[in-house]
Amino acid sequence: VHASDGSLLGSVTRSLGPGEKYARLLSQIEGIGPLPDVASGYLHLASSEPVFAFELFGDESLNFLSAVPASF
Repeated sequence: VHASDGSLLGSVTRSLGPGEKYARLLSQIEGIGPLPDVASGYLHLASSEPVFAFELFGDESLNFLSAVPASF
């Protein structure tokens, strides 16, 4: 997890088996924890095998929710 200036806010390595799903809020991922309030930033995901991933973002009271398409 990176802030918009590229600084690292959190990092974790996770292994998934074939067909395994993993869905969490960023703050719930072991090794990431609470993050500072930021207006923008990005995630970097690396895998040695093909992976399907998507990201949703919004506010805590769900006044808005939006999907972010992956970029390669």
